[in-house]
Amino acid sequence: MAAATVSPRPRVGTVVARVQAALMLVVYGTAPLAFAVDMGIDRNCLGMWSATGDPMFFLYTDIAPTLAALCVLAAVRTPRHRFRRLAASRTTGRGSPWGSTPSSALPVPAGSSPAFRTTTCSRTGARDAVRIGAAWRTPTSSRPSAPAQPPGEDGLLREAQKNGLVAAGPGHLIVLSHSDFDICFTVETYRRRPPLELKGWDKVVEVGYESTTGQVRLMDPMAGQDDLPNLAFRGKGRYRIRVHYRRPDYDAWTPQHILLMVYPGRARPPVEYRRSPR
Repeated sequence: MAAATVSPRPRVGTVVARVQAALMLVVYGTAPLAFAVDMGIDRNCLGMWSATGDPMFFLYTDIAPTLAALCVLAAVRTPRHRFRRLAASRTTGRGSPWGSTPSSALPVPAGSSPAFRTTTCSRTGARDAVRIGAAWRTPTSSRPSAPAQPPGEDGLLREAQKNGLVAAGPGHLIVLSHSDFDICFTVETYRRRPPLELKGWDKVVEVGYESTTGQVRLMDPMAGQDDLPNLAFRGKGRYRIRVHYRRPDYDAWTPQHILLMVYPGRARPPVEYRRSPR
């Protein structure tokens, strides 16, 4: 069990633990199983196990190793919530930082298993750059009704760059990603704090977010898309948002993956569960 939980290669540790447990069951579990079968067929078979009527004389050396093997198998089992995930995929716009508008996040009833999960794998071409450039083209003539002002700056981008992944502020959530690679973006909502998943992820960071409007909706600021559902599935209140990031394969040009786990919780300082080397 220790090998399965602290090994730098969790899958190898899990396999080793299961093999050891299986060998223990083969060696020590046969007698307890045979005794249970005999008792299930005919209780009069008890005399065959012990002349004194106490079968523990033959079984006491086998029961403890058998229970230990069963505990090891239970410890390395695959969590139930991984089996119960529901996934739906659709195509949207290309990668780039995902951010939220002044009311940001996703929807649904949730528990220790996600009651809602959506996956978005995005891809577009250069046509978006042309369209966006045309939309922001300087007009040939204009009559401003008020002095031009620089865009507002709340410092959230700088905060996200500290951990390289995510930051949150009042009414504002930003998730960073690589702008040159496609994104597979997945969101899950929970009623309670979900189990911590680090395996297979390069970065895992959790932040607090308070929704004052009951809306937390992520969007792609480059393409202007915001078709992901509302993350504030319980309306106004405080949430914890745990962001997982897996880097793309730069040689194979595979997509990057982002997983958001959202659940109700008090605001606390950001927590970096896993930080990739820079």
